[in-house]
Amino acid sequence: MSCRNVSWIRHRDLHILTVGGYTYTSDQRFQATHSPQTDDWTLQIKWAQQRDAGVYECQVSTQPVRSFFVTLHVVDCDEIYQRMFSDGGLCVCAC
Repeated sequence: MSCRNVSWIRHRDLHILTVGGYTYTSDQRFQATHSPQTDDWTLQIKWAQQRDAGVYECQVSTQPVRSFFVTLHVVDCDEIYQRMFSDGGLCVCAC
């Protein structure tokens, strides 16, 4: 998959956040990283906030396009449950 582009899309507003290593949002909390020698792409959201909760799509530029969906839940620190992230925490979604 090294010659394929990977995009991360936020479904709340259909905003393309990243394509490959390029970021297409002015919100500097979002960043995509690629692990060398692998097909792994990661979307990092620094200082996660309630408004970041929702569905994110990892889209791979194959023919046909392949998509993987991640639902992010952000809860208040006193309501942390397994597999959820605290408000202000770092969220990492891998594709």
